[in-house]
Amino acid sequence: MKYFISDTHFYHKNIIDFDQRPFKTVEEMNETIINNWNTAVKSNDDVYILGDFCWTTAQSNEYSKLITTLKGHKHLILGNHDPKNMTDTQKNWFASVSNFKEIAENKQHIILCHYPMPFYKASYDLNTWMLYGHVHNLTKEAKYIQDLTAYLINNHASQSENRGHLINVGCMMSYMNYTPQPLEYLIETWNKLYGGQNNEDSNNA
Repeated sequence: MKYFISDTHFYHKNIIDFDQRPFKTVEEMNETIINNWNTAVKSNDDVYILGDFCWTTAQSNEYSKLITTLKGHKHLILGNHDPKNMTDTQKNWFASVSNFKEIAENKQHIILCHYPMPFYKASYDLNTWMLYGHVHNLTKEAKYIQDLTAYLINNHASQSENRGHLINVGCMMSYMNYTPQPLEYLIETWNKLYGGQNNEDSNNA
């Protein structure tokens, strides 16, 4: 099983106010996300972390402890707050480390990047989805992407045009609930968020 999540920001105290996260302390936030993660994910599952994993250096005890505490094979898609100069040993804590990744899941083509790309590869394809983070949920940029997604969905006239298959997997999103989520659930949520404009298309994908 594959799961997706972004912008966990473990050990980042200021992110609580920035996102208006429902936690009183960073310790409470860390514990909640860890418990949610380990309840949803089994040891042999793959978890794709789309950036901004932990607010500390890769050399810290907190970072290495997190890696061993969280279940699953962890794939890190680097964000702007992830370590830039990880050693080979630190990279080996993860199943993979990259800036960008394309995978297949349930006959779907999944594009993974920390940064949202509205005009992603094969954007006309019903079986292609762009998963991203970075913009969180309360920023102007988040609203821009949401509005653009709705525009693309409402204005595509043919199968050769952009389908607006963009999904924010930031953990602070209400549908993410600070928990890694599977693709099927994310697509169902996309349909609900955007009024099911492509419901028939997505369900047939």
